[in-house]
Amino acid sequence: MLTATRSEATPAPLRVLLVGSREEDFFLIREILKRSQNALAAHLDHAHSLDEARALSREHKYGLFLLQHDAGDGITTELLAEFAHSEHAVPFILLTEHADETTVAEIIKIGAWDCLERSQLNGLTLMRTIRSILNLHSMQQGWQSAEESLRKLYHAVEQSADMVMITGREGIIEYVNPAFEVLNGYSRNDVIGKTPRILKSGEHAADIYRDLWRTVLSGSVYRGILVNRKKNGELYYAETIISPVRDGDGRITHFISNGRDLTERMRLEAQLSAIAENGRHWASGWRSGA
Repeated sequence: MLTATRSEATPAPLRVLLVGSREEDFFLIREILKRSQNALAAHLDHAHSLDEARALSREHKYGLFLLQHDAGDGITTELLAEFAHSEHAVPFILLTEHADETTVAEIIKIGAWDCLERSQLNGLTLMRTIRSILNLHSMQQGWQSAEESLRKLYHAVEQSADMVMITGREGIIEYVNPAFEVLNGYSRNDVIGKTPRILKSGEHAADIYRDLWRTVLSGSVYRGILVNRKKNGELYYAETIISPVRDGDGRITHFISNGRDLTERMRLEAQLSAIAENGRHWASGWRSGA
Protein backbone atom coordinates (compact mmCIF):
# COMPACT_ATOMS: atom_id res chain seq x y z
CA MET A 1 0.00 0.00 0.00
CA LEU A 2 1.30 3.43 -0.94
CA THR A 3 0.99 6.19 1.61
CA ALA A 4 1.20 9.84 0.61
CA THR A 5 2.39 12.28 3.24
CA ARG A 6 1.53 15.96 2.93
CA SER A 7 4.02 18.42 4.30
CA GLU A 8 3.01 21.92 5.19
CA ALA A 9 4.67 24.63 3.16
CA THR A 10 7.28 26.45 5.19
CA PRO A 11 6.86 30.22 4.90
CA ALA A 12 9.84 32.10 3.53
CA PRO A 13 11.87 33.83 6.27
CA LEU A 14 11.43 37.55 6.74
CA ARG A 15 14.28 39.30 4.98
CA VAL A 16 15.61 42.20 7.07
CA LEU A 17 18.11 44.83 5.97
CA LEU A 18 20.13 46.72 8.56
CA VAL A 19 21.50 49.99 7.16
CA GLY A 20 24.36 51.71 8.98
CA SER A 21 28.01 51.41 9.88
CA ARG A 22 27.81 49.97 13.42
CA GLU A 23 28.94 46.35 13.31
CA GLU A 24 27.99 45.75 16.95
CA ASP A 25 24.32 46.40 16.12
CA PHE A 26 24.46 43.86 13.32
CA PHE A 27 25.89 41.10 15.53
CA LEU A 28 23.43 41.86 18.36
CA ILE A 29 20.38 41.88 16.09
CA ARG A 30 21.51 38.78 14.24
CA GLU A 31 21.84 36.95 17.56
CA ILE A 32 18.39 38.12 18.69
CA LEU A 33 16.79 36.95 15.43
CA LYS A 34 18.63 33.65 15.63
CA ARG A 35 17.30 33.01 19.15
CA SER A 36 13.78 33.90 17.99
CA GLN A 37 13.67 31.64 14.92
CA ASN A 38 10.81 29.57 16.35
CA ALA A 39 8.64 32.67 16.77
CA LEU A 40 9.75 34.50 13.60
CA ALA A 41 12.04 33.08 10.96
CA ALA A 42 14.21 35.91 9.67
CA HIS A 43 17.37 36.54 7.68
CA LEU A 44 19.48 39.65 8.33
CA ASP A 45 21.61 41.48 5.77
CA HIS A 46 23.84 44.48 6.48
CA ALA A 47 24.40 47.50 4.24
CA HIS A 48 27.08 49.95 5.39
CA SER A 49 26.08 52.72 3.00
CA LEU A 50 23.16 54.05 0.99
CA ASP A 51 24.63 52.74 -2.28
CA GLU A 52 25.03 49.29 -0.75
CA ALA A 53 21.43 49.44 0.51
CA ARG A 54 20.24 50.31 -2.99
CA ALA A 55 22.20 47.42 -4.50
CA LEU A 56 20.89 44.88 -1.97
CA SER A 57 17.32 46.15 -2.41
CA ARG A 58 17.55 45.52 -6.14
CA GLU A 59 18.87 42.01 -5.49
CA HIS A 60 16.48 40.94 -2.70
CA LYS A 61 12.91 41.61 -1.64
CA TYR A 62 13.02 42.91 1.93
CA GLY A 63 10.13 42.87 4.38
CA LEU A 64 11.72 45.21 6.93
CA PHE A 65 14.41 47.87 7.11
CA LEU A 66 16.34 48.71 10.30
CA LEU A 67 18.05 52.09 10.06
CA GLN A 68 20.89 53.18 12.31
CA HIS A 69 20.59 56.90 12.88
CA ASP A 70 23.18 59.21 14.38
CA ALA A 71 22.93 62.96 14.86
CA GLY A 72 23.69 64.73 11.61
CA ASP A 73 23.36 61.49 9.62
CA GLY A 74 21.82 62.22 6.23
CA ILE A 75 21.56 58.55 5.18
CA THR A 76 18.39 58.01 7.19
CA THR A 77 16.35 60.80 5.66
CA GLU A 78 17.68 60.10 2.17
CA LEU A 79 16.90 56.40 2.39
CA LEU A 80 13.43 57.03 3.81
CA ALA A 81 12.63 59.55 1.10
CA GLU A 82 13.78 57.08 -1.55
CA PHE A 83 12.25 53.83 -0.32
CA ALA A 84 9.42 54.56 2.13
CA HIS A 85 7.07 55.90 -0.53
CA SER A 86 8.10 53.68 -3.41
CA GLU A 87 5.64 51.41 -5.23
CA HIS A 88 6.43 48.52 -2.87
CA ALA A 89 6.83 50.43 0.39
CA VAL A 90 8.66 48.52 3.14
CA PRO A 91 8.28 49.34 6.85
CA PHE A 92 11.25 51.02 8.57
CA ILE A 93 12.34 50.89 12.21
CA LEU A 94 14.73 53.59 13.32
CA LEU A 95 17.59 52.71 15.71
CA THR A 96 18.69 55.88 17.51
CA GLU A 97 21.02 56.98 20.27
CA HIS A 98 20.21 60.13 22.24
CA ALA A 99 18.04 61.54 19.42
CA ASP A 100 15.88 64.47 20.46
CA GLU A 101 12.09 64.25 20.12
CA THR A 102 11.95 66.81 17.31
CA THR A 103 14.40 64.85 15.15
CA VAL A 104 12.59 61.56 15.77
CA ALA A 105 9.21 63.16 14.98
CA GLU A 106 10.54 64.56 11.71
CA ILE A 107 12.02 61.22 10.64
CA ILE A 108 8.84 59.33 11.51
CA LYS A 109 6.90 61.94 9.55
CA ILE A 110 9.07 61.19 6.52
CA GLY A 111 8.18 57.51 6.67
CA ALA A 112 9.73 55.57 9.58
CA TRP A 113 7.20 53.32 11.32
CA ASP A 114 8.75 53.19 14.79
CA CYS A 115 11.83 54.16 16.76
CA LEU A 116 14.03 52.18 19.18
CA GLU A 117 16.77 53.49 21.44
CA ARG A 118 19.95 51.41 21.09
CA SER A 119 20.13 51.22 24.88
CA GLN A 120 16.79 49.36 24.79
CA LEU A 121 17.85 46.99 22.04
CA ASN A 122 17.14 43.58 23.56
CA GLY A 123 15.31 40.48 22.39
CA LEU A 124 11.95 41.25 23.99
CA THR A 125 11.76 44.87 22.84
CA LEU A 126 13.02 44.23 19.31
CA MET A 127 10.78 41.22 18.61
CA ARG A 128 7.72 42.94 20.08
CA THR A 129 8.38 46.00 17.89
CA ILE A 130 8.96 43.91 14.76
CA ARG A 131 5.74 41.89 15.27
CA SER A 132 3.76 45.08 15.89
CA ILE A 133 5.15 46.75 12.77
CA LEU A 134 4.56 43.67 10.58
CA ASN A 135 0.96 43.35 11.81
CA LEU A 136 0.33 47.03 11.14
CA HIS A 137 1.91 46.76 7.69
CA SER A 138 -0.22 43.71 6.88
CA MET A 139 -3.36 45.58 7.92
CA GLN A 140 -2.38 48.56 5.81
CA GLN A 141 -1.80 46.34 2.79
CA GLY A 142 -5.24 44.80 3.37
CA TRP A 143 -6.83 48.25 3.45
CA GLN A 144 -4.99 49.29 0.31
CA SER A 145 -6.05 46.10 -1.46
CA ALA A 146 -9.67 46.65 -0.42
CA GLU A 147 -9.53 50.28 -1.56
CA GLU A 148 -8.07 49.24 -4.90
CA SER A 149 -10.83 46.62 -5.35
CA LEU A 150 -13.47 49.23 -4.53
CA ARG A 151 -11.93 51.66 -7.04
CA LYS A 152 -11.98 48.99 -9.76
CA LEU A 153 -15.56 48.05 -8.93
CA TYR A 154 -16.65 51.69 -8.94
CA HIS A 155 -15.06 52.37 -12.34
CA ALA A 156 -16.55 49.16 -13.76
CA VAL A 157 -20.05 50.16 -12.60
CA GLU A 158 -19.62 53.76 -13.75
CA GLN A 159 -18.53 52.60 -17.22
CA SER A 160 -21.04 49.75 -17.56
CA ALA A 161 -23.40 49.86 -20.55
CA ASP A 162 -26.14 48.42 -18.32
CA MET A 163 -27.97 50.73 -15.94
CA VAL A 164 -27.20 50.14 -12.26
CA MET A 165 -29.25 51.38 -9.32
CA ILE A 166 -28.52 50.83 -5.62
CA THR A 167 -31.20 51.32 -2.98
CA GLY A 168 -31.38 50.88 0.76
CA ARG A 169 -33.53 48.17 2.30
CA GLU A 170 -36.53 50.52 2.28
CA GLY A 171 -36.10 51.21 -1.43
CA ILE A 172 -34.59 54.70 -1.20
CA ILE A 173 -32.24 55.27 -4.14
CA GLU A 174 -28.63 55.90 -3.07
CA TYR A 175 -26.79 55.54 -6.37
CA VAL A 176 -27.37 55.34 -10.12
CA ASN A 177 -24.69 55.03 -12.78
CA PRO A 178 -24.33 57.15 -15.96
CA ALA A 179 -26.07 54.47 -18.09
CA PHE A 180 -29.17 54.91 -15.90
CA GLU A 181 -29.07 58.67 -16.48
CA VAL A 182 -28.69 58.29 -20.26
CA LEU A 183 -31.50 55.75 -20.62
CA ASN A 184 -34.05 57.31 -18.29
CA GLY A 185 -33.30 60.99 -18.76
CA TYR A 186 -33.01 61.60 -15.01
CA SER A 187 -29.82 63.02 -13.53
CA ARG A 188 -28.32 61.46 -10.44
CA ASN A 189 -29.52 64.42 -8.37
CA ASP A 190 -33.06 63.91 -9.71
CA VAL A 191 -33.38 60.42 -8.24
CA ILE A 192 -31.15 60.22 -5.15
CA GLY A 193 -33.42 60.07 -2.11
CA LYS A 194 -36.44 58.97 -4.15
CA THR A 195 -37.75 55.43 -4.80
CA PRO A 196 -37.85 53.38 -8.03
CA ARG A 197 -41.53 54.33 -8.30
CA ILE A 198 -40.22 57.27 -10.30
CA LEU A 199 -39.88 54.76 -13.19
CA LYS A 200 -43.31 53.19 -12.68
CA SER A 201 -45.12 52.95 -16.01
CA GLY A 202 -48.61 51.95 -14.89
CA GLU A 203 -48.44 48.99 -17.27
CA HIS A 204 -48.09 46.33 -14.56
CA ALA A 205 -50.59 45.04 -12.04
CA ALA A 206 -49.78 45.57 -8.36
CA ASP A 207 -49.13 41.82 -8.01
CA ILE A 208 -45.98 42.18 -10.14
CA TYR A 209 -44.39 44.61 -7.69
CA ARG A 210 -45.57 42.65 -4.64
CA ASP A 211 -43.90 39.54 -6.06
CA LEU A 212 -40.73 41.54 -6.75
CA TRP A 213 -40.48 42.80 -3.16
CA ARG A 214 -41.42 39.43 -1.69
CA THR A 215 -38.62 37.81 -3.68
CA VAL A 216 -35.80 40.21 -2.78
CA LEU A 217 -36.80 40.63 0.87
CA SER A 218 -36.65 36.83 1.23
CA GLY A 219 -33.02 37.01 0.11
CA SER A 220 -33.56 35.68 -3.40
CA VAL A 221 -32.66 37.31 -6.72
CA TYR A 222 -35.49 38.76 -8.79
CA ARG A 223 -35.35 38.36 -12.57
CA GLY A 224 -37.95 39.75 -14.89
CA ILE A 225 -38.85 42.11 -17.72
CA LEU A 226 -40.43 45.37 -16.57
CA VAL A 227 -41.97 48.21 -18.51
CA ASN A 228 -40.52 51.49 -17.21
CA ARG A 229 -41.28 55.11 -17.98
CA LYS A 230 -38.56 57.62 -18.86
CA LYS A 231 -38.56 61.23 -17.69
CA ASN A 232 -40.00 62.29 -21.05
CA GLY A 233 -42.87 59.82 -20.67
CA GLU A 234 -41.57 57.29 -23.19
CA LEU A 235 -42.01 53.63 -22.21
CA TYR A 236 -39.34 50.97 -22.59
CA TYR A 237 -38.79 47.32 -21.73
CA ALA A 238 -36.01 46.56 -19.25
CA GLU A 239 -34.52 43.15 -18.48
CA THR A 240 -34.15 43.57 -14.73
CA ILE A 241 -32.09 41.67 -12.14
CA ILE A 242 -32.35 42.77 -8.50
CA SER A 243 -29.98 41.23 -5.96
CA PRO A 244 -30.00 41.68 -2.18
CA VAL A 245 -26.79 42.78 -0.42
CA ARG A 246 -26.09 41.48 3.09
CA ASP A 247 -23.87 42.81 5.86
CA GLY A 248 -21.41 40.75 7.92
CA ASP A 249 -24.25 39.45 10.10
CA GLY A 250 -26.29 38.27 7.13
CA ARG A 251 -28.87 41.06 7.30
CA ILE A 252 -30.11 42.55 4.04
CA THR A 253 -29.05 46.20 3.89
CA HIS A 254 -29.24 47.15 0.20
CA PHE A 255 -30.47 46.05 -3.21
CA ILE A 256 -28.57 46.30 -6.49
CA SER A 257 -30.62 46.51 -9.66
CA ASN A 258 -29.09 45.86 -13.08
CA GLY A 259 -31.15 46.76 -16.12
CA ARG A 260 -30.78 46.41 -19.87
CA ASP A 261 -32.98 48.08 -22.48
CA LEU A 262 -34.79 45.36 -24.47
CA THR A 263 -37.16 47.66 -26.37
CA GLU A 264 -35.50 47.34 -29.75
CA ARG A 265 -35.00 43.60 -29.42
CA MET A 266 -38.65 43.05 -28.48
CA ARG A 267 -39.77 45.29 -31.36
CA LEU A 268 -37.76 43.17 -33.82
CA GLU A 269 -39.06 39.96 -32.27
CA ALA A 270 -42.62 41.24 -32.63
CA GLN A 271 -41.98 42.10 -36.29
CA LEU A 272 -40.52 38.66 -36.96
CA SER A 273 -43.44 37.03 -35.18
CA ALA A 274 -45.89 39.05 -37.29
CA ILE A 275 -44.05 38.10 -40.49
CA ALA A 276 -44.10 34.43 -39.49
CA GLU A 277 -47.81 34.62 -38.70
CA ASN A 278 -48.56 36.27 -42.03
CA GLY A 279 -46.54 33.56 -43.73
CA ARG A 280 -48.62 30.86 -42.06
CA HIS A 281 -51.84 32.59 -43.12
CA TRP A 282 -50.58 32.93 -46.68
CA ALA A 283 -49.54 29.26 -46.81
CA SER A 284 -52.87 28.16 -45.37
CA GLY A 285 -54.79 30.26 -47.89
CA TRP A 286 -52.65 28.98 -50.76
CA ARG A 287 -53.33 25.36 -49.78
CA SER A 288 -57.05 26.06 -49.47
CA GLY A 289 -57.12 27.71 -52.90
CA ALA A 290 -55.23 24.82 -54.40
